Amino acid sequence: MLKKRALNRIFLSSVTLFIALILYTFTFIKYEKPKNIVNNVSVKEGIYTLNNDNYVSKGYIYVNKNLTCLERVKLLIDTMIEKNNKNALLPSYFKPILPQNTKLLNAELSNKIIKLNFSVEFLSATNEQIEKMIEAIIYTLTDLDDINGVELYINGELLKYIPHTNKNLPTILTKDYGINKKYEISSNKDINKVVLYYLGFDNNFIPITKYVNDKREKLEIIVEDLSSNYIFYENLASLLNYNLKLIDYKMEDKTITMTFNSYIYDDASKKVVKDEVINALTYSVFATYDVEKVVFMDENDKILEKLRKDIEF
Repeated sequence: MLKKRALNRIFLSSVTLFIALILYTFTFIKYEKPKNIVNNVSVKEGIYTLNNDNYVSKGYIYVNKNLTCLERVKLLIDTMIEKNNKNALLPSYFKPILPQNTKLLNAELSNKIIKLNFSVEFLSATNEQIEKMIEAIIYTLTDLDDINGVELYINGELLKYIPHTNKNLPTILTKDYGINKKYEISSNKDINKVVLYYLGFDNNFIPITKYVNDKREKLEIIVEDLSSNYIFYENLASLLNYNLKLIDYKMEDKTITMTFNSYIYDDASKKVVKDEVINALTYSVFATYDVEKVVFMDENDKILEKLRKDIEF
């Protein structure tokens, strides 16, 4: 009997030691190796392409941090081409936007303007897809520090019009071109352009460039539009309270200071402001105005947030 108990104790001790070794090994693998790989070799790079709801949206892929700017451009473009072996880099909710077999024949970077020369397969997309392709390329590449504008060429010829249409294309394309454009205009008078950020089904913020007949200050349009669309159309939503009001605002020294009524808070205690609310307003302001900082205040002049454009939040 004693011998049996002794054997049981030895068996239990061996099992416990074995489990401890496995846990130690997995802990080492989980916390050490990925850390070294991500921090020492790769960096996160933004890429705009189609999400499952057919909006041009920003995702992220990991790229080798030692790549030159042109090498990053090539990798990003390849990742955006349908049925390319780089597609696996995209997050699960995203899909490539450029037509299959499209090739980037060459790319030249000078004075922060990049010239992209594509093969004719670029033109095989539908009218709607081509406009989204152009938006995705502009927004992806101008997010890189070394690029401020994009020129598009097909087999060496400058692309002067949106293919299959008579719409002119600027020679140098910037984010002024817009993204996921919506036109809510009835005349050519008092047209205002704002960029609004809504939440998509993938919980990512989706930029919408909206053109409206409205001569109010753009900031007023942003707040009213986002707060009046708690449940928006076409798989987009805003979490701003319907009763939220912009009481006052000030613009100076590349800073916009906004004062809101009590509905900026998420609860009656007036202590909590949803991150999604702050982010939607901040992204929209930075995309619409040439400013470097936004400040949020409540009606009692309490500062809620100060956010800078050069810091990801």
